[in-house]
Amino acid sequence: MPHPAPANSLPPRPRALLRLGFAGRRVLSAAQEETLDTTLAQVFAVIGRQLAALTPGVPVQVGRKPPVSAFYARRPPLLRLVTGLCEGADTVAARVLDRLHIAPDGAGPDGAGDDCIETELAAVLPFDLPSYRASRAPDFHPEFDRQVARCAYVVVADGIYDKPDPDAAASERLALASQRRGRAYRAQSALLLRHADLLVAAADPNAPAKPGGTLETVPAALACDLPVLFINTVRGGVWLIRPAEDLAGALAGPPCTDADLADLVTAILVGPDVGLAGADQAERQAHREGLRLLEEYFDGAAAPPRWRHTGERRRTLREWVWEQVTRRFADPKTQPPTPPRPRAAWWARAWRRLAGRFAAPVAPPPVPRPPAFKDYRTRATALNYHYSGLYRGAFVLNYGLAVAAVALATAGLALLAVHHGAHWLAWSLLGLAAAKLWLLIIISRNTHRARDEHWNDRAVDYRYLAERLRALLFLPACGAYRPPAAAPPRHAERCIHQSAVDWLCDAIARGVSPTDPTDPAPQILTLAPAAALDLVRGGWIAEQITYHDRTQGLMHRLDRFAEQAGARLSQAVIWVVAFDLLLLVLYLTHRLPWADWIKHDLAPWLIFLAAVLPAAVASCNGLRFQGETRRLAERSKRLARVLGGRAAAAQGLAGRLAQARAQPATDPGAWSLDILRLAERVAEDCLHEVADWSVLYAKELPET
Repeated sequence: MPHPAPANSLPPRPRALLRLGFAGRRVLSAAQEETLDTTLAQVFAVIGRQLAALTPGVPVQVGRKPPVSAFYARRPPLLRLVTGLCEGADTVAARVLDRLHIAPDGAGPDGAGDDCIETELAAVLPFDLPSYRASRAPDFHPEFDRQVARCAYVVVADGIYDKPDPDAAASERLALASQRRGRAYRAQSALLLRHADLLVAAADPNAPAKPGGTLETVPAALACDLPVLFINTVRGGVWLIRPAEDLAGALAGPPCTDADLADLVTAILVGPDVGLAGADQAERQAHREGLRLLEEYFDGAAAPPRWRHTGERRRTLREWVWEQVTRRFADPKTQPPTPPRPRAAWWARAWRRLAGRFAAPVAPPPVPRPPAFKDYRTRATALNYHYSGLYRGAFVLNYGLAVAAVALATAGLALLAVHHGAHWLAWSLLGLAAAKLWLLIIISRNTHRARDEHWNDRAVDYRYLAERLRALLFLPACGAYRPPAAAPPRHAERCIHQSAVDWLCDAIARGVSPTDPTDPAPQILTLAPAAALDLVRGGWIAEQITYHDRTQGLMHRLDRFAEQAGARLSQAVIWVVAFDLLLLVLYLTHRLPWADWIKHDLAPWLIFLAAVLPAAVASCNGLRFQGETRRLAERSKRLARVLGGRAAAAQGLAGRLAQARAQPATDPGAWSLDILRLAERVAEDCLHEVADWSVLYAKELPET
């Protein structure tokens, strides 16, 4: 007997985690270090306490947890500090993190008690570890080694450290060395931002900006939609800079208060709950729907449905209908090969199902390893296919049943006219009426279930989530652990509320560790640009081009079929009506032989066709409208073309990378930054497509 397939494996709730990127001035006086130490201690304490207050099961502000926080794991939260392991401000921040302690409520004035928060240090380096260590001052090496040992992981970019003697080297050699260091430090800055939810910057705002330095990192963070907490190391004070602001404008305003900082942490960790006090009824309803979506995602083992006895995926009638449609109009040349499944005899299948009704349900297998992005995306993809199949199959089924109901109604009238007085007619009409009523009940139930259970909303939300999580299957190879920024639909007033989905994606991105948390040793994550580029080209761009080519062909053929079928049926209606009129004229002029037969037997069936064919035409047009077949085909065609351009850019980048590796004497290094930018452009292209797709499908199933 084959081993039963596992039931729906529910992903674990993500851990409440906040990532602080840190960029700071390297050279500080003793007084500036002391002031920065005091300021950072207060900042980290406010952030840490608010992080603990938003985590379920943590004894800080018990009873005042926002609703969304219930979907975090019930374990102590983690505050991660990501630095460049440099002298000066980086070292001060690492030491402050070591001293951070968040006591539970009622711990007393001395703060004694268990720590309600865990801390973690991580780093991003521009060069390999030995080269970067050698570039630091010798008296800093012991502290550098201590911080490396404290780190959970260290991301190492592929920059080249090159600093020749300026008196002995030629100008071209000095220019190449400067270019190498500039590219490496800019790559370090960009990668650090991809590991952060909030940037803490400590610098002199009037100092000149350097490549990859703090004052260059601040506007880069704002461009990445990251808020910045800026600490003036000369005058003192802390300012909060939001992505829509700039450094000079923010410094001209009032400093940041503890309440402002706590509100910022709340907005990052429980965004969907922010602003509910002044929300209208529609916004509150959207918030409740978001909470139901999160509950289904983490706890809804019944969706998608599975066979109780085997745990295998069970397709509903609506999903089966849409699957048959896609098989009918799919191009066999573009379909991935599917291995044949051995099929048991009918009596074996019947016995297995009967026995399964009395068997215990298959339990989800234990997960022996930490969750990965793939686990979360698999869940989102399964739910997306489930609700997309329900929604699309529902309207296909409704339009088909509507034509059948019209056919039954008109068939009853035709039979009444042709066989009036027959002894079997009454029972036949009763059967037709019962069948018509049954079809109408199915249509009504189908429509109301689709609306009440929000099948289209769920399909849109889960596809949006799956697409954002798809990027996280590839971006880590490029050194990034932040999903692409949420892309609201452009030029549309009606769209699905995706706040809960955006929160879920961001929480997953924060909660999945870049390393194996069971290994206590520092893990060095060395970026491999060539391998990352191959992964983006072959595993992402090429796969998405194939998918959208297949989707474009499917939707185009479905649209052409519905359009041509509607046109031909419309012509058939015209011919039927014209033929009926011709018969009527001939009958009135007494030029029609077999007049009685035509009047009593043929005419009712012509009326039947004249009623059923327009209903079929309306159903064809309804399929095109509800399915948005033409616009979906156009969008997939356009995205495939855009991704083709990205593939060409990736090909050119691969050529330049290979050429640089073949000539190490002139290799500028830090190619990981170029590959990261390419990967993020691909992510933005795919995300814009799915955000606009959500507008096309943001319409409920109509009454047919």
